Amino acid sequence: MDFKTLENISDTIILEAFNAAFSDYFIPLFFDWNSLQLKLYSESIDRKVSVGCFDGDKLVGFMLHGMNVVGGIKTAYNAGTSVLAEARAHNDKPLVVTNIDKTTAQVSRFLTAHGLEPFIGQYEMKMMQT
Repeated sequence: MDFKTLENISDTIILEAFNAAFSDYFIPLFFDWNSLQLKLYSESIDRKVSVGCFDGDKLVGFMLHGMNVVGGIKTAYNAGTSVLAEARAHNDKPLVVTNIDKTTAQVSRFLTAHGLEPFIGQYEMKMMQT
C-alpha cells in the first residue's frame, strides 16, 4: 500500500472510491457527480493535502482535508475518511488501516515528508461513533 496526495486523481476515481467505501455503512452514503462537486467546493477540500491509500493503481482509502483559517491559524480539517471494505481487516487479510490514530500519524508523516505539513497550523477531526 502506498500513500499519495489526491491532487492528480480524477473526480471520477474519488467518486467511485467514496461511494464504495461508504456503501456498507449503517446508513450508506451515496454521492452523485453534482453532490461530490458541491462537497469539494463547499468544504474547501484541498487535494494537495488530501491523501489516498493505493493498492497498485486502485484508490482503496482516503482522507479528504478541507483547509480554512480558524482564529488566524491555517487549519486542516477532516472532510471524509474511509477505506473500501475489501481493504479493511477481514480474518486472514492484512489490515490497511489498523486504527485511526496510527493512520493519522502515517498521513502526518507522509505530509511532512512531502513538505506539506508546514502549511497546516492545526488539525481538526470529527468522528462518527457506531
